[in-house]
Amino acid sequence: MNITIFDPRSGKINRVIIAPFGVAQDQVQEGESWVGGHSDDLIHYVDGGLIVNRPTMPCTINKTTITADKMDTAIISNLPKPCAITFKNQQYEVTDGSFGFTADLPGTYEVKVEAWPHLDAFFTVEAVE
Repeated sequence: MNITIFDPRSGKINRVIIAPFGVAQDQVQEGESWVGGHSDDLIHYVDGGLIVNRPTMPCTINKTTITADKMDTAIISNLPKPCAITFKNQQYEVTDGSFGFTADLPGTYEVKVEAWPHLDAFFTVEAVE
C-alpha cells in the first residue's frame, strides 16, 4: 500500500512509502501525519486528509518585452498574499498582490513566483534597447 507522509500544518508531502497500513504509524515522525494513497510532492499536497492537486498560480504579467531604460515596467499582478518572487538572483517577499520591475541592461530575465500550495509560476521577460 502507498502511504503519503505529510506535514499536517501545510499539507506539504514529505515522502511516500510502500508499506502495510499497520506499519505506516511507525514511519511517521513527530509533527507528521499520514494518509493512504500515492502522491507526487511536485504536483500534490494534502488538504482535509485528501491528496489533491496543487492549484495553479493565479498571477498574470502585463507584458513580456520591456525597454531596458530603467523606466519601462513589467508588472505581475494577482499574486497570492504573501508570495516570494525571485528576480535577478534576489528573492523578494510580496504582500500587496503585485510586483513591478525594470531593467537597465538588455537581456532575458527570469522571474519565479512561489506561494504554497500553488505550483510555482515562471515568467520570461526580454529587455530590449
